[in-house]
Amino acid sequence: MKKKLMNNWSLKLLSLAFAFFIWLSVVSYSNPISTYTISGIPVEFEHEELITERGLSVEVVGKQTATIAVTVNRETSARISADDFKAVADFQDMYQDTQVPVTVTCMTGKVSDSNIDLRTRSIEVKLESLTDVTVPITANVTGEPASGYAIGNVTTNPETVTVRAPESVAHLVRSAVVDVDASDLNETTTLQAELKFYDGNGELLDLGSHKDTTVQLTGLVKVTIPVMAVQSVTITPEVQGIDAVAPGYRYTGVDVNPDKIRLSGLKADMNRITSIDVTELDVTGASETQTVTVDIRRYLPEGVEIFDDNYEVTFTLKIEPLRQRTFTLETNTLIINDIPEQLTYSIQESSVSLTISGLEEDLDQLEANGLKASISLRGLAAGEHKVLVTPILTGGGYGQVGTSQITVTLVDPNASSEAETSASAEENAAESSAAASAGD
Repeated sequence: MKKKLMNNWSLKLLSLAFAFFIWLSVVSYSNPISTYTISGIPVEFEHEELITERGLSVEVVGKQTATIAVTVNRETSARISADDFKAVADFQDMYQDTQVPVTVTCMTGKVSDSNIDLRTRSIEVKLESLTDVTVPITANVTGEPASGYAIGNVTTNPETVTVRAPESVAHLVRSAVVDVDASDLNETTTLQAELKFYDGNGELLDLGSHKDTTVQLTGLVKVTIPVMAVQSVTITPEVQGIDAVAPGYRYTGVDVNPDKIRLSGLKADMNRITSIDVTELDVTGASETQTVTVDIRRYLPEGVEIFDDNYEVTFTLKIEPLRQRTFTLETNTLIINDIPEQLTYSIQESSVSLTISGLEEDLDQLEANGLKASISLRGLAAGEHKVLVTPILTGGGYGQVGTSQITVTLVDPNASSEAETSASAEENAAESSAAASAGD
């Protein structure tokens, strides 16, 4: 019996297989194998330096995560998550400029690689050229220095800064600025300040938030603020030859630009300067407006400098032509001066013409106000006389061209009465003599 049982191996193996089948069926029923989707696996990039070595910047387009499908039993599926997997995008295996292949492995050994099916097979990226942009560093100075002082030309060290960034970022960089406060400063001061970048619209840029962007600057920017004693002085022109311009012209004044200029130096030196007298201006023989530019530095005492960059002053010496205009006056409007005693006058002409020279605008004003004129009868006796008509011109801007005359008759009324009385007496005497002769 025992031997019979020991020799029945085939039956035993069959039973064992049947039992395993029964167990497997029970297990499969209670812990079935299915396909599960796992998403949100972070993708890590490898060999990204291969892109930067080509002078390029890479930017992921869309999500930087991978999705897989795993075939596992129910029990295993309950024990796995995205943290169990590692997704890698290797630029070494890039098959085109926008697609980087993705591989996913299970780091915990819970799922074999053969049971992993990639749903995300590649990551889409955008490649850009890395570009260098160099901009000057400017200082934005706020606050006022101490009274009697001013800020000179502020300098920075370094003077420029270079930003290396993807082309889409680099073209935004338009200026680099440091903010410094000069409040109450009374001496030259050097400060350190943080550099800020702005776009063309004056909006602050956060370059640190842009991938593959570097600023070629170590540490802070040094800013030197010159502080000097400053005084504004008047430019005073001394024009020569004012009365010696060309005939028919007149010097009418000078325009000074700028008429004041700021000087810097020691406080004691600045207190001695009230104005700068420029003497090299001459209009002798001039027949047109002249423009003269003078380097003011030649007029400054030792130790005093031009505070502003502009050290040239422009003088416009105005020369204007004289015009002529003829005015017609009614003689009954003339002012009669120095009428001789016991004489009466009469004017033969009803009107008289006078030619006046002057600037165009002065003649217009004279015409608007009405020209007045006078005559003088001083020292004239009874009879007919040619008398000069003199225009009444106020100011030094006018002159009479040529002369104008009128005919004035002076009469002594008393002389006429005496003549009449004498004639009457002679007539009466003649009549008396005739009567006497008739009586005889």
